[in-house]
Amino acid sequence: MRNDKDAVLPEFRAARAAWRKWRGDGDPSPETQREYGRQWRWYALWERVWDHWEDAGLAWGLAEFVTGLRRFWAPLRGLARDPVPYDPSIELEWEAALAGPNDLERWDAIVGETWSRMAAVSTAKEEPTVSKGSEAPVEEMVELVVEAEEPAASRPRSIGKPLMDYDPLLNEWRDDLLANGVSRSHADNLRRYVGRASARLGLPVTLITPDLPGVTVDERRAAKAWVAWLASRQERRRPLVAKAR
Repeated sequence: MRNDKDAVLPEFRAARAAWRKWRGDGDPSPETQREYGRQWRWYALWERVWDHWEDAGLAWGLAEFVTGLRRFWAPLRGLARDPVPYDPSIELEWEAALAGPNDLERWDAIVGETWSRMAAVSTAKEEPTVSKGSEAPVEEMVELVVEAEEPAASRPRSIGKPLMDYDPLLNEWRDDLLANGVSRSHADNLRRYVGRASARLGLPVTLITPDLPGVTVDERRAAKAWVAWLASRQERRRPLVAKAR
């Protein structure tokens, strides 16, 4: 008889370290592995796509990030729990297809076509719903969290500093992220990474940028969103300053 505790779905292998960091030792049920692992991987995919767009000068700013994330996530929500055996290599095709923001126009069709093809291939084989054996290497990825809000009892005891310990500008940023549809846990993590970089480097939060020496991968990615928000905030406040004069 298969022991579910020893079973690891392909999509959960890379997410395993993040799961254990928050939940402790042991693996969840195959159903939870499926949902958590896929969402974890898909958030990582979105970050890679967005980083590519930013580096190529194709996209920038908080509003565009949030709009793009919503459109990216829309066709994927219902697939996180799909029992079809998952082939992580589908993400290579998705990443190649999302060469620029305009490709989100046909994103629904891309996901539908590639997912149907993956399902057809998997059902043609003897369905390996779970793979056992030696643990696969864990990919070096940014810490990501599932989109849905989890029950309070299952959340980590502390995701960062209390609200009052953060710079007021960081708290304003977090509130703006929440107002624009970013999940609470993701907004908390972004704020925490920028606050952590500020404390460690001894710099004001307004001077934290992604190109600073000594920032971690997580801090660099958070700093990209932070710098974009600061720029958009300054742009929003400019008419008010001009009017006051």
